[in-house]
Amino acid sequence: MARVIKETHEYAGGAQPEFCPSCERYIGPVSVCPYCDADAAVPRAMRVIKVSAVLLASAGLALLFVMSRSKDVPEVKVSELTPLMNFGSVQVSGTVSRNAFIGREKGEIDYISFLLNDGTGRVRVQVYGLTAKELSEAGMIPRQGQQLRAAGSLNVSGEGDVKLRLRSVGDLEPIAPGSEERGGK
Repeated sequence: MARVIKETHEYAGGAQPEFCPSCERYIGPVSVCPYCDADAAVPRAMRVIKVSAVLLASAGLALLFVMSRSKDVPEVKVSELTPLMNFGSVQVSGTVSRNAFIGREKGEIDYISFLLNDGTGRVRVQVYGLTAKELSEAGMIPRQGQQLRAAGSLNVSGEGDVKLRLRSVGDLEPIAPGSEERGGK
């Protein structure tokens, strides 16, 4: 029969944190023995580190949330769009080059697509699914010559083809003629 020899190490509290002080079974890093429910000696520093880690992570997530909610979506020119901006959120203001194309599936609006020209280039703006249907029901389907501001996420293909995908009806807003307003959401 094999004999298990456990190494003895000196700890500040005298107890070994990986073995139960009562039944002397291996319990790992837990603070209560799962076999006999005895309290195991957990070094004070370890408890402080565990609590601090949770508090620091929670504070970091809260700060990240606040920063993401207060940051405006940047307005960019089409000529400034690069493959490095793939999946980034941006705004583009310009004129609709031609009437929007409406794709239908089974009689329902499936997507809306149109070109937006800001004077430095054109970007294809696409709206899919329920958002496309809501845009149609709101009577906001873009027409040629209309001035719009579109905000959404970029999709840049390997060939450099750039598309701007709108996520909600509020991401598309008309610009009053003669208005020089540049704004954020």
